[in-house]
Formats: sequence, C-alpha cells, structure tokens
Amino acid sequence: MRKKLTSALAIGAFVILASNSYATIVYTNITDTPLPTDGSNFDINMDNSGAVEFSFTDMMGPYITFDPNNHLATVSDFNTGQGWDVVKGFTLGTAINTNSGYYDQGDGFIAPDYATAYYTFPTNIDTYLACEFNIGASTYYGWIRVNWDGTTLIFKDYAYQNTADTPINAGDMSTGGGTNGISSIEKNDFEVYPNPFTNDIHINILEKNLISSVSILALDGTIIEQIKLNEIDQKTNLSHLTSGSYFVRFEMKNGEIQIQKIIKN
Repeated sequence: MRKKLTSALAIGAFVILASNSYATIVYTNITDTPLPTDGSNFDINMDNSGAVEFSFTDMMGPYITFDPNNHLATVSDFNTGQGWDVVKGFTLGTAINTNSGYYDQGDGFIAPDYATAYYTFPTNIDTYLACEFNIGASTYYGWIRVNWDGTTLIFKDYAYQNTADTPINAGDMSTGGGTNGISSIEKNDFEVYPNPFTNDIHINILEKNLISSVSILALDGTIIEQIKLNEIDQKTNLSHLTSGSYFVRFEMKNGEIQIQKIIKN
C-alpha cells in the first residue's frame, strides 16, 4: 500500500493582485521538491484547502492519479493498442483552457517506457503540466511546473486562475492583461524600459534590497543570463541577444516571483 507523504514541505502560498484586475491567480511556491522514490505519494492541492487534486507516485517512472473530475492534459494512443495516457508538457506562455487536451482516464505517466512510440515528455527543462480541476461544482484551470531529467521529477511551483472557467497561461503568476498573459510589473515597484529595446534596457526599482535575483529568460523558460543589480536605475546591455521576445524574471526575498515580457528589435 502506498503511504501518503507526511514530511513537512516548505510551501508558501500567496495571491498576486493586479491593481485594476477582476480576477486573481493563486500561486504556490515549492522549493524544488523531488518525487519520493520510496513509493510514497507527493500530493498537490491547488487551492490549499486540504483536498488533494493530483497525487504523484514513482511507479516505473512518475505516475499521477486524480479524481475523475480533475484532469491533466495528456496524450493517448488507443489506435496502437497501447492505450496509455502520457502527461503532456507545455512551454511557458501556452494557453491552458478547456481545449488543452484532457484525454486521461483518471491517471497518467511521465515515463519513456509508456511514450516512445508517440510522445516523449521533455527532459532537462522547466515544463508545465496543464490542469483542469473542480472546486465544488465549478471548473478551474492551472499549471504545475516540473523538471524531468529522465530519472527524477522535480516539482517547482503551481498556480491557478481563481475565477471559474477562466483560462490561464503556463507560468502566469500575476494577472492584469500583459502580453501572453504575463502582467507588466506594477510601475510603482519596477520598471523595465525602453520596451521594445535595441541594445540596452534600464531596470528601475523602488528598493534594491527587496530583490533576491533578476534573470533574463527565453520564452521556453531557459535562463539566458543573471543580472546583478548594483544601482536603483541600472543600465544593462543586451545587444548580444537575437531579435525577439524574452522575459525579465524578478525573484523577491519574500519568495514572490514577478515577470515582465520584453521585446528586442
């Protein structure tokens, strides 16, 4: 019999509010927690109410079970006679909604033994699991961020849109109408300008000692470089980046993460 994971986890849950938004995203940070290999479960309760929506177990690779009213986006191949439900990974910014592909039958695998013929879960990169789950009679959408190296599944954080039947983009941690669903950071806290930019950006912050780290990310979530803040209004040269879209990721000392999208001409 599988026993429930009972070790205490350092989980911080908080809600990030946009100044004029009518909906919120509930975000929970987990400090890089690996899936146990002793047969015990790692449970995720999206709204931190105590009712588990998704339960992960290491059983010939990561195996997930959930109530039939809750779903993870999966890939299935009943045509080949295998019929296994393999959990699908999404990239940062992908829309998660009713059309994300919830073909599961109450469980799913993240393991190559069940997927080589038609789908292989991404490895060695932060990947988002698309969630559809119920609170009472209402349906909500969210994401779980993981990293799978082919052997170990690491859980990083998760979030959901707390307005029923409202889509969320993978990686969204705040609300408020930003491009790709990533909000612009509140102007009284941070400002990244000019945007779009050609060679240099300025990062203007209210208080430097509130920030733990600043990173430039590719759209798939890969960290391109770390920025060390030395000034309240710091100029950073990014001329070496190719033209396109990127994210500036601010990690606060209280554990909060905020993201702004930038565009290089």
